[in-house]
Amino acid sequence: MDLAGAALDGPTATYKSLTTAFETTLTPETRKRAKTLGADIRTDGAAAAAHLLLHTLR
Repeated sequence: MDLAGAALDGPTATYKSLTTAFETTLTPETRKRAKTLGADIRTDGAAAAAHLLLHTLR
């Protein structure tokens, strides 16, 4: 999934990389995409995984 190019390049954040990431993250387009994606994110991931595992083992 494309995250609008906000990923940091390398193990150490720099002023420039953080500035670019924040500028990308704070755009109206990114906020709209995040809101749309947020509706699909489950809050019961661990419970769902446990259920699937137990169901598979039965």
